[in-house]
Amino acid sequence: MDEIQIAISSDLRGFGFSATMIASVVRRVSVPVHVRCWCRGFSQDTLEIENLKVEFFEAAGEIPGRFPGYVGPAVFDRLRVIRDCPDWDRCLIMDYDQVAFCDLAPLFEMDLGNRLLAAKMQGPGVDLAFAMREWIRRPMPEGWEDAAANPYFSMGPLLNLAEMRNSGTWEKLMAAQEAFRADENLALVAATEGRTMDFDRKWNLFPPHEVSDREVPDGVVHWLGWPKPWHEDSKVWRPELWESERCSWEHLRMGLWEKPLAVEVEPDDDHGVEELLKRGWKVRLFTGREGAAEEELPGFRYPDLEIRSVEQQGEFAAGWENPVSGGQMGNADRVRFGSSVKASEWLAGCTQLPKHVILRGPVVLDEVRRVLAAGYGELCPIRHGEWPAGGPMARVLDYTAVQEPRALDASEEWYLRWSGSPVVRDRDDQESEDGDSPVAAMAQAPDEPGTGRKVAVVLTACGAERRHLPFLLEGIRKNFLPGVEKRVFVFGDGVPMEAEDVTWIGVDAVEAERVPLERFRWLLCSGRMFSGYDFVFLLKPQVRVKERVEAADVLSGEMVAVLHAAYEGEPRAKIRFEENKASVAWIAPGEGRHYYCGSWQGGSRERVMAALRLIVEWMGQDEAGGVTPVWGDESYWNRYWADLPPDRALGADYAWRAGTKLREGRMPRMQVLVEGNGKKVEKKVRSVRRVATR
Repeated sequence: MDEIQIAISSDLRGFGFSATMIASVVRRVSVPVHVRCWCRGFSQDTLEIENLKVEFFEAAGEIPGRFPGYVGPAVFDRLRVIRDCPDWDRCLIMDYDQVAFCDLAPLFEMDLGNRLLAAKMQGPGVDLAFAMREWIRRPMPEGWEDAAANPYFSMGPLLNLAEMRNSGTWEKLMAAQEAFRADENLALVAATEGRTMDFDRKWNLFPPHEVSDREVPDGVVHWLGWPKPWHEDSKVWRPELWESERCSWEHLRMGLWEKPLAVEVEPDDDHGVEELLKRGWKVRLFTGREGAAEEELPGFRYPDLEIRSVEQQGEFAAGWENPVSGGQMGNADRVRFGSSVKASEWLAGCTQLPKHVILRGPVVLDEVRRVLAAGYGELCPIRHGEWPAGGPMARVLDYTAVQEPRALDASEEWYLRWSGSPVVRDRDDQESEDGDSPVAAMAQAPDEPGTGRKVAVVLTACGAERRHLPFLLEGIRKNFLPGVEKRVFVFGDGVPMEAEDVTWIGVDAVEAERVPLERFRWLLCSGRMFSGYDFVFLLKPQVRVKERVEAADVLSGEMVAVLHAAYEGEPRAKIRFEENKASVAWIAPGEGRHYYCGSWQGGSRERVMAALRLIVEWMGQDEAGGVTPVWGDESYWNRYWADLPPDRALGADYAWRAGTKLREGRMPRMQVLVEGNGKKVEKKVRSVRRVATR
């Protein structure tokens, strides 16, 4: 099955409501959806965007028969698909008052054989003769007596168009419509010669008799009769479900049919959750309440509500929006925390941060500081009751930089947007009830770069890379940030290295082969080791610190990167970024301005850990797709810098490579060994191995 094919028709009265039906189908299928619509009294241009195509055909001419006043003869026009679409072998007839709460693909995989259609049969004893006697109250038209025993089915059939063309069904349908002069359903029953079959009732459910009020059906709901669910105060089965699926033709044409996703963590009440669902949101609710799904939550009976325990938060982290490059619609628009939840603890366990978080008062000052320290530096405050229950969409609000952290009272909420920069402000004199936060500690530091700051230098050295360690350690001790308190963390295999200023983290040599993804995961999983440090710098073992690198050079920005020696000063057209479009690291021709080396980078601990979370996610996506960027982790770092440029870019003299020219007057401060250079220093390693154990 290449696509789902649907035939509809409408006049101006019902056209707008068909968009909701189409959106409900597209939201839940994995194959393209092709709709053909016959228009009576109006016309539209073809709509084609992403996996949806809608073609429009004008329908004219009188159709004999008696049709409901709210649809008129336009309801017959969709059957023109039998005559007008020789390129289709099958299609589903749908009504504007249907909503699909399931994937339609399995229906299109039915084996129809030589049957003309599959539909929902009315049941034993309900045939064409019964319909004429009980509903139409007229005798069978002359010449149609042989059709009396044809099983009666409901509209919404799956048509076997190929077999209908072979059997001349269109001509028989027109003759039946002329003879019976009733609705199109009766004529189609007569024209199909009884060559019909039943399909599962899920494909055309009639509430309230076939669907209970406590149920969200895995099927297609059909609101038959009058009034319809969109009528105000209508006494029909669950009009709020139709409302939760509502979509317009304008949104379809823009490709905006996917529902935004909200995450609610232990909300203070469930009213806001239900209102979000009614307004067309998906909601994932994390709660510790037992039995909440069946008894306590009024929003339980919605198709796009997931209820999970608070212990399952880690399973959902991968679904959040990418905080730097943006996410697709459908990913979490925001994560909202109830006043009883410590948002900072939740965020600390995430492999990828959400773009927007909402704090609901009351929230103490220290907790606010910890959330801001995670990089949520932009704010839009609102008051309870200022917006309808559930609140506004986070992405459409206006944000300004947080000027002064403060506690939230019980009447307010803070919508915070991830900016990547932790907010640093002077600390109040009062003691924290939970201890000093990293942000507060940084706020107390003097203005002189490096004074009172602690730096973690982190590197991985496995296998042959270990031979570089003595030279790198010697250079770090002598020249890298002299006068600043620092410690080196080494992820390595084999025999641990013992040194006073080195922390050795043993790793498996087999896992080390899965570079760079596994190494970045080590760094991320061990992030708590760096919690006492203000800055983290990631270095590769091949780096040599040849001259003094002062604190004023590298500790004056939240994030520091180094221009690549081969591309410094070159125009964008000459820079070779990742060119494989299948990789997340791909950078389009209009993106990126500078190319940075992957040999070393760093900055504030919060910013570095946030970047690592994102890059690990990207690497995992490429690994799952069997894609490897040409420059490994350097490609991912440049993707990151293209989206969020470093606020401190150092020149190529901080990552000089032999054979490259530096600008006049510059001398190499740091050198990066290229492929093959390591062999030249291998003999020296033995003579200075004592450096590693001092």
